[in-house]
Amino acid sequence: MDKLHRSLRRQIKRHCKGGIPSEMLALLNAVDETYRHFDKEVELMQRSVNISSAEIESANRDMRDIIRSIPDSVFSIDSTGKILEVRSSNKADLLLPTGELLGKKIQEIPNPNVAKVINNALQETLNTGEMSLVEYALNILEEKQYFEMRLVPSIQDQLLAIIRNRTKEALAMQESNKTNSLLKAIHNATQCGILAVDSEGVIIDYNKRFLELWHLEDDDLNDNRTGSPVAKVIDDLKEPQQFLNRIEEIYATPDAEAFDIIEFKDGRIFERASRPQVIDGNYVGRVWSFNDI
Repeated sequence: MDKLHRSLRRQIKRHCKGGIPSEMLALLNAVDETYRHFDKEVELMQRSVNISSAEIESANRDMRDIIRSIPDSVFSIDSTGKILEVRSSNKADLLLPTGELLGKKIQEIPNPNVAKVINNALQETLNTGEMSLVEYALNILEEKQYFEMRLVPSIQDQLLAIIRNRTKEALAMQESNKTNSLLKAIHNATQCGILAVDSEGVIIDYNKRFLELWHLEDDDLNDNRTGSPVAKVIDDLKEPQQFLNRIEEIYATPDAEAFDIIEFKDGRIFERASRPQVIDGNYVGRVWSFNDI
């Protein structure tokens, strides 16, 4: 704009060799002022564009850093599932090299069973505009790998497919379930009746032998989880008040262990043991065991 300004001044001097007529000065001053304002606006606009470009580049850089730092593979896909872009922090999770994934449909890459589930989730996200979650397993390098895919609406009829490898968590859960199943089997196989309560005395678990020993049914405990089903058995005891006092005494000392004898009017005699359940130094409940001797 400065070049145009200087060119205009030269043209005026060439045509007005005797000096600029006074009647033109006001016009020229107005034109000059207009140029100056225009120059300032252009400068401000350019500065604004530079700032906006820098902010966009900074935001893009931050986004790239975030994507690189998360343990996920992120796919940008269109409404048909075609892969437009791939970003992954763990290339081992990808079934194909990044270059070979582009242009393929994400639902056609895994095996047919998984592909069907992914395609259903894709259609659900397109229809509802809400995130869909898919969990599936694949055999990779002769090992079973567990994945979680989240399909999220993006921009311009595109979606993001965010895939996370959940193998460690899945295997840990399987091991936990196996351990719990084994403990449950032992729990029910023992000849002792077992009753577990929380720190408030609410019944949280028991085994079948406990029901057999005390001549109870599941409903007797399910209907009275906030306390032991004393009312059902108290009249069968030889010394009911002593029984109640002993329970109160044990509950009054959360860290106490107890071992004593319970006698019934019909001649049965139970050994009763009680131990606190402690996690990280905190009392969380109590386990009672009963053995018919």
